[in-house]
Amino acid sequence: MAGIGSMLPDLIDKPLGHIILNGSVDFGRIYAHSGLFLFCIVVVAIAYWRKTSSWILLALAAGVASHLILDSMWEMPVTLFYPALGDFGMHYFPNYFEDSIVMELSSIYEWIFGFSALATLLYTYREKLGNHQQAVSRQIPRIMRNVSLLLMVVGLLSIFFASFSLYNPLSQLADFEQNMIIGLSASVGGFITLIIWNDTFSTAPLTLEN
Repeated sequence: MAGIGSMLPDLIDKPLGHIILNGSVDFGRIYAHSGLFLFCIVVVAIAYWRKTSSWILLALAAGVASHLILDSMWEMPVTLFYPALGDFGMHYFPNYFEDSIVMELSSIYEWIFGFSALATLLYTYREKLGNHQQAVSRQIPRIMRNVSLLLMVVGLLSIFFASFSLYNPLSQLADFEQNMIIGLSASVGGFITLIIWNDTFSTAPLTLEN
């Protein structure tokens, strides 16, 4: 749910802003990137948690919050504090989706993050994989350990490029803030993942029961 929440603002705003509202807004950071949207999700999540003791919607809210933070929404106060500061205004992004696809596919970070998410999902739902369950249970922990190390390495590289305001060939960006955000996200995420997976698997055989 946290993973879904981290993508939810884009899943709502990109098609809404660039396709449905193309003639009036043409912008992918509108309603679902606002503090109001996050506030509504938090209120519903807290109410649901108090009624059911389930934190699942709180995880969704945490994912949405992380998206707004990593998008640096404080730099877009009109959107962040919508509707207090007026409407979003008119923007112009021709061929947005085509350019985005090329950018995503050419980014090494996107492939690493995507592979990490896929490995995590495969292991989490391994019981639904039928005959492939045992193979996944045996291989994914090792894969995730290597991916976590890779995340830390590429994260530290991004921090290095950001620190010296250099062009980062991995992210294809020269912006300090963006490279620093990517670097911190990758390195911290990789470090936390390594700790969790080492605590889970390093001291026990990789069996289905474990």
